[in-house]
Amino acid sequence: MYSKCIAAILTLLVCLGIDVDHIATAEHAETSTKTNVLTQSESVSDQKLVPTAAVQTEDEDLLSAEEAEALVLAHAELDARDVWALHAEPDFEFGALVWDVEFRAGDWDYDYTVHAGSGEILKQERDYEPQKRTETEAKPAEPSAVKPTEPVIPAPQTPTVEKLTAEAAEEIALAHAGLSRTAVRGLRTELDRDDGRTVYEIEFRDGAVEYEYEIDAQSGTILDWDRDYDD
Repeated sequence: MYSKCIAAILTLLVCLGIDVDHIATAEHAETSTKTNVLTQSESVSDQKLVPTAAVQTEDEDLLSAEEAEALVLAHAELDARDVWALHAEPDFEFGALVWDVEFRAGDWDYDYTVHAGSGEILKQERDYEPQKRTETEAKPAEPSAVKPTEPVIPAPQTPTVEKLTAEAAEEIALAHAGLSRTAVRGLRTELDRDDGRTVYEIEFRDGAVEYEYEIDAQSGTILDWDRDYDD
């Protein structure tokens, strides 16, 4: 039925003098155009699935172990030739990737935590750990072959006199931390004995950072200090 209708229409168009071949060609061109448009649309849609740029990894901006070690040595004002047991290990602290750097210089053990991205020193510790004497050095002296005729009475010990006041020890700790007395809070100082010496134990806070110091009450030497963030 449909074919008969098409044939009748074409016959009528011929009688009217209309170029049937031109209409067919135009219809074919329109169909081809629609097909091309559809094909291009599908190609554009497919292209949207391909990423336009490579994703930059975060590791490109992180400090290397050598850079973290050099940073903490500069902070401690030490040269790599003056320290030993220097090593850095990656870790995750304070909600970020960090480098844990440890080394030893003289009678001191150093421990640093460095932000692997910004290079900020998040934590630093220095502990006084004297080197152990060798077996020969630690061996007690041989007793004398001649015994004394009278018992040796030890001389009375003179009480230790502290050369530093608590205020002076506090000023030493504050100067080392780069802070003033008015800028901190919770400043507390106690006199104590540690490893046979008289020391001042000092604590204070600066914002979210807590400081702890141990200072020799005789010489004013900083024996131990710690800076930690209060989570």
